Amino acid sequence: MRRLTDVTITTSDRPAPPRSGNARAKATRPNSESRPAPRSRRRRLPTWLRRLIMGTSTAALIAAIGGGATWFMRSARFTALQSSVSGELIALSERAGMRIQDVEVEGRKRVSQQDLITALNIKEGDPILGVDLPAARARIAALPGVATVTIERRLPGELDVLITEREPVAIWQNDGHYQLVDRAGQPAGDNIDAYGALPLVVGPGAPDHVATLLDMLRTEPALLSRVKASEWVSARRWTVQLSGPSGDIDICLPENDPASAWHELAKLQDEQKLLDRKITMVDMRIADRLILRIPGGIEPHAKTPSTHATPTVRHKAPGRDA
Repeated sequence: MRRLTDVTITTSDRPAPPRSGNARAKATRPNSESRPAPRSRRRRLPTWLRRLIMGTSTAALIAAIGGGATWFMRSARFTALQSSVSGELIALSERAGMRIQDVEVEGRKRVSQQDLITALNIKEGDPILGVDLPAARARIAALPGVATVTIERRLPGELDVLITEREPVAIWQNDGHYQLVDRAGQPAGDNIDAYGALPLVVGPGAPDHVATLLDMLRTEPALLSRVKASEWVSARRWTVQLSGPSGDIDICLPENDPASAWHELAKLQDEQKLLDRKITMVDMRIADRLILRIPGGIEPHAKTPSTHATPTVRHKAPGRDA
């Protein structure tokens, strides 16, 4: 049985025009001689294939149109058009009185006012719609001590700036420069005059470890009161400087588990008053050994400097950076 899609209609199969008068056409079967020669039939494409071709063509057309629009948006002509429209809008707003008349700042405590004004890069009377808010926000966020910043327009002529500042927890000394840092080790400002009581950390990379250091030091309040500075040595460990009876005492903490050594030092001070002796260094980097350095390389109770007696479980340290 033929399928419907295999049937084609040729010109000879169509109804003929009606004859003139009342004459009726006789139904006669044409013989093979009078039958016209069959025409070659074109096979119609299956429905699924026609749909696939149509969909592909449509997608290609959309892609061509979309690609052209994308190219135009990226072209210099579109950029110039956009700039022209933006400029006209700003000019219209300026003529309408939308100019900067006031700037309200909230949250500023340590950030310099002059630095903030410079970062905003605006002046009174500038068109308020002409302020590039993302650029101004980025410049303010780059200021030392700024954690977050929000800038909003209040039409017709006010800018609102809200900033949150980083809370300083220590003073970082590096290459002769002093800077406030927060617990995350981020810069918290350069004005250290009002923060002289904060702990002092020294050396490259020290801010990255300041939170762990401060948490450890606070576990022993008696020792914390004597801390003068903490140096991050060789990018791997701390040397804590304490005040002593005859000068500063360097406490060389180990790279691994410095908190245990810090607790042990507090116990030695409580039981033996170790830090009240005339010593200049306590090396605790070796787990089962305590090494002390004393002025002149001898113990305070030695009879004469020429004896060079080696103290019990105490001898000259190999050096603070070893």
